[in-house]
Amino acid sequence: MLLKDPDARYQTAEKVARDLETAARRARLVDDDESRLEILIRASYPLIWVFSFEEDRVVAVVRAIAARLSEDRGKRRAVYLWSASQGLRDDAGKVVAQESFEDPTAALVHVIESPEDAIYIFLDMHHHFTPVTTRLVRDAARAVRTTRKSVLFLSPFFQAPEELHKEVSLAVFQLPDRGQLEPMIERVADELKTEGVSVDLSQEKITLLARAAAGLTLNEAERALQRAAVVASGLTPAAARILVEEKTQIIRKTGILEYYHSSESFRDVGGLENLLEWFQARAAVFSGVARYAGLPQPKGVLLVGVPGCGKSLSARALAGAWGVPLIRLDVGRIFGSLVGSSEANLRRAVQTAEAVSPCVLWIDEVEKGFAGVGGQGGGGVADRVFGYFLSWLQDKKSPVFVVATANDPSGIRPEFLRQGRFDDIFFVGLPGKAEREAILKIHLSKRKRDPMRYDLGRLAEAGATFSGAELEQAVVSGLFRAFEAGRELETADVHAAIRETFPLAKSRAKEIAALNQWAATRAKSANRPVEA
Repeated sequence: MLLKDPDARYQTAEKVARDLETAARRARLVDDDESRLEILIRASYPLIWVFSFEEDRVVAVVRAIAARLSEDRGKRRAVYLWSASQGLRDDAGKVVAQESFEDPTAALVHVIESPEDAIYIFLDMHHHFTPVTTRLVRDAARAVRTTRKSVLFLSPFFQAPEELHKEVSLAVFQLPDRGQLEPMIERVADELKTEGVSVDLSQEKITLLARAAAGLTLNEAERALQRAAVVASGLTPAAARILVEEKTQIIRKTGILEYYHSSESFRDVGGLENLLEWFQARAAVFSGVARYAGLPQPKGVLLVGVPGCGKSLSARALAGAWGVPLIRLDVGRIFGSLVGSSEANLRRAVQTAEAVSPCVLWIDEVEKGFAGVGGQGGGGVADRVFGYFLSWLQDKKSPVFVVATANDPSGIRPEFLRQGRFDDIFFVGLPGKAEREAILKIHLSKRKRDPMRYDLGRLAEAGATFSGAELEQAVVSGLFRAFEAGRELETADVHAAIRETFPLAKSRAKEIAALNQWAATRAKSANRPVEA
């Protein structure tokens, strides 16, 4: 505007506005996945590997980036899409290389030889690397460095030959957040209205649906909304239930995560007062008040202890008490047979947990899940997966509270116990007498029996070395004994069941002694110190 040469100044207000919009947009290019990908493309990175299960969403984002580049630079930036089934096609969907079906060779030659400014997207390229295509990719990377071209490989897995590792830049697309879900919900609502379907959604209700859809891809959420409209003969806030059901099914379908509708609370846990007080002190961790007070985001806890003493129950009760979803991660199922699939499985599991957050991520028997770490076989897959998980655990910013449980601390890698991974490590030992009474009271109440009718002190004394699970089984066995005799449950029935049980504390006395010795210097006690 201030140049002395009149011809060099802005000639129209429209040009000023366009450049101001461009400057503002570039200033924001740090906030989300789309912006980070745009930075790589604007910086002329030749090869970019985009991790995502959402092809349609990423392709739409790339087309939007190309449109902005075309506008900013006054020259069209084309977008070409290659897949094994469709070949190489231009923006209009026209095939531009007849020999490109099934084999990407012709498409890569087009990248090298075409003089046009363009972004090329290759779908599922990890299935098509051969010595020839690998060489062509390297040639393409060299060719596009001097042009305004970019080559994108879009896939949920990173499986590139080692020769390309130095050439490829990585870009990860997380599952959609509220900012992406709400516009989609509004669009679906408008489409349903035009079809004559009843829609009753305020902005507050749209936000509620977006929260319920967290953890789904855009396509999955859209299908769930349409299903909800059919089931309820309209789109209303009741669709949130359908979205949660859909999310539960999709998460379970991965075979890695399980979505729990936790109904337990701290009232269902007998004893473990120290642990429950620790949890209660952080109950407001996901609230705005906690963040404004400058409190750090808790990472999670590691619970080590005797089997059957309430570690898993504590995780379920925590989710119920905090009113957040409980997601169980089965580490053993992360490891797939395909090269690169294990890392992709964990990445997707972590993305899903972050999308569903605030939530509790429960990892049961973590020492077994990462048992292969440090081994000689498997090409280091277990080490890479473990390393990725540790990095995420330490650096995560999303409100995902991790509860990891373990029965055998000797199987836990030292890196897992290092300060900064978890907020605290608790040892869950055998319950004391008062805790055993509380556990018996809970299990009698759950089975519609009045605990006051029974001599809980006598039963707790008889089960002096019993775990919580063993006490529960004694109540169940007593009920069967009473049912067989055709009468109501009596104290003697449970007492007899206790006398017939050989508890874990006796059958595995050495292991439990070693557990107690380990915990004495490495963990806080989840139980209050009381007389046995």
